Amino acid sequence: MKTISSIKDIYIFIGLLAVGLWVIPLTVPVSTKGYASVPTLPECGDARSIDWIRGSVEEQSGQTVLGLHGAREVMTGKDGDFRTCVATIVTQDREAAISYSIGWHSRKYKVPFWTGDGL
Repeated sequence: MKTISSIKDIYIFIGLLAVGLWVIPLTVPVSTKGYASVPTLPECGDARSIDWIRGSVEEQSGQTVLGLHGAREVMTGKDGDFRTCVATIVTQDREAAISYSIGWHSRKYKVPFWTGDGL
């Protein structure tokens, strides 16, 4: 490794260090600023969606939900701000098809809502 032997080398080192310390903080925020995450609705089969459906059906019908399968999207709203989904739900008594929708209560705060029919 070469030792610093002159004043010129010291000035070059300090200059490069100053430029680096000035440029790096400016480039990091600029590169990430334009790519803020755009909120997206939960998918039809997401854990949050399934938990909501299970809780709602159990509350409305008084039956224990044993499972939910085959959740799929059948329609998407314009601009992706609304999803209509269907799934098969299994309770103690029977298996039935249900439909539900997912939309934005507040896109700004990333708060979705779910609505649908019971059993």
